[in-house]
Amino acid sequence: MGKGLANVKPETHIVTALAAGESETLLFAARSRLSNLIVEFVVTYDDLLAKANVSRYSASIAIRTVEQAWKKILNPYLPGKPDPNLEQFHQLFVGREDVLSFIMDNLVGSAAERIVVLYGHRRTGKTWTLLRLRDRLPDIYVPVYIDMQGTTGVSGAPALLQNFADRILNGVRERCKLNDQTLRSIRVPNLDDYEKNYPYHFESRFLSDVQSALGRRKLLWLIDEFQGLEDMVSREQLEPTFMEFLRHLMQFGKNMAFVFAGTREVTGKYWSVFFNIAVNRKIGVLSDSDAARLIIDPVKRSGVKHDRFAVPLIKQLTGNHPYYIQLLCDKVVSQLNAHRQMLVNAQIIEDAVNELVIPGTSNVKFYWDEVMDERERAVAGAMQEILRRRQSTDVKTIWSEFNGINPRITAQDVTASLKTLADKDLLEKNRAALDTYKFRIGLVERYIGAHVPYADTQERIGKSW
Repeated sequence: MGKGLANVKPETHIVTALAAGESETLLFAARSRLSNLIVEFVVTYDDLLAKANVSRYSASIAIRTVEQAWKKILNPYLPGKPDPNLEQFHQLFVGREDVLSFIMDNLVGSAAERIVVLYGHRRTGKTWTLLRLRDRLPDIYVPVYIDMQGTTGVSGAPALLQNFADRILNGVRERCKLNDQTLRSIRVPNLDDYEKNYPYHFESRFLSDVQSALGRRKLLWLIDEFQGLEDMVSREQLEPTFMEFLRHLMQFGKNMAFVFAGTREVTGKYWSVFFNIAVNRKIGVLSDSDAARLIIDPVKRSGVKHDRFAVPLIKQLTGNHPYYIQLLCDKVVSQLNAHRQMLVNAQIIEDAVNELVIPGTSNVKFYWDEVMDERERAVAGAMQEILRRRQSTDVKTIWSEFNGINPRITAQDVTASLKTLADKDLLEKNRAALDTYKFRIGLVERYIGAHVPYADTQERIGKSW
């Protein structure tokens, strides 16, 4: 590396491939007693003309102390379920303008209101988008937010509709300035009424009274984690006929519109009637510019600054995934306070990563536990091991690794799992090398390297096909 440097870690980095215009931030930690030094880097690379090309270059480094008075930084990040009542909610919701415009176009800008379905993997911002939508709606809409995760203890259509009615009444009270007489005119069925005849009491009495009270305004159902309805049917907590009743409300209910959010598109036998009337929109990771805003803006008012490598490194570690950005930045603020400094640099970020990865907390491993299936875990574990050996993570190399353990596995099997992992935003195809993949979320790669022994991966390869 250079004279005057000690304890350089790591001594080398491997980058699988880089396409034209791509970059990757590499972190080296070292100690030095000198304030000015020359550091030499040696790069070995393959290109289309030759393999193992060697290039050397030197950089002059001046180490300086940043003089900035430290003051305790209040942590603004919310890595988890959003609370729209908190002051920083609107500050932390960045981007998604295209998604909000898509919803508005299909509600307000179309000849007939369509059922809108937002789908994406967990913690990509679907709930944030639904809650933010409430502030963007024209006055004609009365939004009612229903989180199906909050109904897990409910069993049966009568109890579920009683829950829905409570949410609708709360939404009407919050959004509309109705006098007490109008509110009292809404007939609210009790559980016995629903058990006797829930379609009549919910639609013909309760919803009819609500719509009379609202006049020209429309109920907008915002149903979060909508797959929970189908799960309730599968667990026999809800009779299948309820789905037919819900479909009836969506197709023929007056002055109502629906936006669903969940982890999958509207598919399956219970939702088949919506194939021609529902419009789907995937919510994935943030754009580069929106990711940078989420990293920088929440702490800017506190006087926190980022050096020129900090933002690219955080984006590289999080893959622009909004949950992982908030999770890592939450720890970055903790490290800034612990070090009593106001500048985010590579060392602060590395300390924050270690705080997340070394304990193997549930927050950082949810992708491993909840998003991947066993085959995908086998592929991700094998990729991490192949990268550790400094080999290329192309389909052929990964399949060769698998085939040596389980000859039943084909290259098509490996390719299928790689594609689903890319769809889940964990991997991305490398534009610089044919059929080569790389980890999109560096935190997940680090978690696998620290907590998933390759023996476990080998066992998965042997059993999962």
